[in-house]
Amino acid sequence: MVAQKETTLVTIGTVVKEGEQRSIELEPEYRAAIEGLDEFSHLLVVWWADKFEEYRLAVDMVMELPYAPGVKAGLFATRSPVRPNPICINTARLVAVDVGAGRIDLDEIDAYAGTKVLDIKPYYGCIDRVKEYTQPAWVPEDWGEWYVPIPEMDYG
Repeated sequence: MVAQKETTLVTIGTVVKEGEQRSIELEPEYRAAIEGLDEFSHLLVVWWADKFEEYRLAVDMVMELPYAPGVKAGLFATRSPVRPNPICINTARLVAVDVGAGRIDLDEIDAYAGTKVLDIKPYYGCIDRVKEYTQPAWVPEDWGEWYVPIPEMDYG
């Protein structure tokens, strides 16, 4: 049995989904922290996968991959939300920022409505990328799409 150590995390906001709109609504004390965020095109959003929290202490360290039949990998070689700390990260295109309302509109986020947001970081194109990388053959090549530039984005 691994000894459990505790760390306190603070929820800074919540994921909101209204129709096709995806947003983060910040807690009032963090609203001023998004000043200047509207100058970025993309964000890194760190969130807590609370829908999987109940499994966090019983997670398998090696598992068969649902998207690669017959292949096993260690938990930390996957992007599974079922992990000891169900922390997830998304890169999202920024649509609009409303500092006064504490609202950040995104094009998409892979989180449920009501999900707790732990942190928001601006995407720095100069450091948040890798020119050459490797990944196992079992990672599907058709997952995800490159973000297509949007000319003259209106950050409102």
